[in-house]
Amino acid sequence: EIAEEAAKVRYLMSLDLTPLQRDVAAIAFHGGERKDCAEALQVSPEALKKHLRAVFDATGTSRWNDLQNLPAAQWAGDMEHDPLRLAP
Repeated sequence: EIAEEAAKVRYLMSLDLTPLQRDVAAIAFHGGERKDCAEALQVSPEALKKHLRAVFDATGTSRWNDLQNLPAAQWAGDMEHDPLRLAP
């Protein structure tokens, strides 16, 4: 759903993360696999761990699967007033 994706993007942009760390979070949010993340972003596994720690700290999570399953309440915000929300 477009509104859900817009809410995820807004949530991601609200976090105090570098652009690369946002990319890491975005890959997780969209169901990407951790093993493919470093390759896709062209960073070493050690660098990925560093970026993940910042993402985990910012989102209050501690595992890749937690990022993938972040509760909607955490990123949804006020979707009722979302300009991209489609009328039912």
